[in-house]
Amino acid sequence: MQVIRLVDGGRPDRLIAFDSLPIGMLKGIEEKIPRGLGKHWLKFSPTMYVLDYKLTNKDMEKWEEITSFVHRVTDKNVRLLEKLENMAKPMAPDSVRPADIEPEDVPVIPIPKEFQKEAKQEEDVDDAKPELFTCMACVKEFQTDRLLKMHVGRFHKDQVAKEKVA
Repeated sequence: MQVIRLVDGGRPDRLIAFDSLPIGMLKGIEEKIPRGLGKHWLKFSPTMYVLDYKLTNKDMEKWEEITSFVHRVTDKNVRLLEKLENMAKPMAPDSVRPADIEPEDVPVIPIPKEFQKEAKQEEDVDDAKPELFTCMACVKEFQTDRLLKMHVGRFHKDQVAKEKVA
């Protein structure tokens, strides 16, 4: 199951879940651990995909790709709104209050089984070769470029400063 957190500035973030989207469709979307929601959320969804679907062009394109895919493949008996973001549940009543949403409150959109199989096959292929970023100073490996930059800035700041001066 994949949970997508839709970010819209000034409004509470909204959550919507899908049975199984193709993994290729989720590549490039930021993943976060559901912090501040309680440990029971980790059982429901260990990570959430975060989309700033109104401001960031890349996220707007990804959201458009997901919504068109879902509208195209879901069963005719599943009642979908034209804008899937209107189906997503807000995490809090307003932007000032803390999140109070439970996993049972999140709408889950079913994806037909034939598309779930394709998603699982893509996932198996992706698991075989994860891309890693290596720190040249200490040879540690990181899953994202962002984590590598944070590591270098935190632990090798002096070396980077000396290289820039030289």
